[in-house]
Amino acid sequence: MKNQTKIMVVDDELGICKNVEKILVKNDYYVVHTQSAGRALEMMKKESFSLLISDIVMPEMNGLELLKQVASEMPDTKTIMMTGYASTATAVKAIRLGALDYIPKPFTPDELRTTVNKALTGGLEQMSISDEQRDAIEIMDIDIDLRSGVTTNFQSQDKEIIVDEIVQTMEFHCSVGDMVCDVMEKLGTLCKTGLKKDYCPKIKAMEKKEPKLSSFNPKT
Repeated sequence: MKNQTKIMVVDDELGICKNVEKILVKNDYYVVHTQSAGRALEMMKKESFSLLISDIVMPEMNGLELLKQVASEMPDTKTIMMTGYASTATAVKAIRLGALDYIPKPFTPDELRTTVNKALTGGLEQMSISDEQRDAIEIMDIDIDLRSGVTTNFQSQDKEIIVDEIVQTMEFHCSVGDMVCDVMEKLGTLCKTGLKKDYCPKIKAMEKKEPKLSSFNPKT
């Protein structure tokens, strides 16, 4: 093993696990992957890993549950989360729970390598938060119905949990979404999707929920 830096990758999609492993082994990292957060937790209790890269939306145990346990029981293990575009507010929860950063799907090999390198070399800092605040963060309601995979209420409950009596000002007005954004307030900048793709993931998520008119083709 050329590099003793060990990385645990967790995603319920095997293809994503294999792709992440393929990218990182080229940098001589030792990568272990599993499709189960519970299995990952068992393995991490037996073997030390420098970094955990985990998806957020997974069946049985979701990524936030895994993150919370790892932060409590294995504080030396750094964590990066992977998330879909519609889960930006949930990604903020992950950062408050101890994750160093999140990578929005889909991501490029360079984006993954850059984030991993920063995490392992100290280029990313963990958000300062009290144990009481961390314990108060709801980890079961992660904005997405795990049974159906359909985006649910994107803003209301997350605002109550993440935002501690925020006084919204124009300082946190996002020009991409043309609104005051709690993500911008917490991260100090636009979300990664806004910066990269020039559209608001919250608005896009709400648009997807709106019913579409089906086309009607009369019989001739």
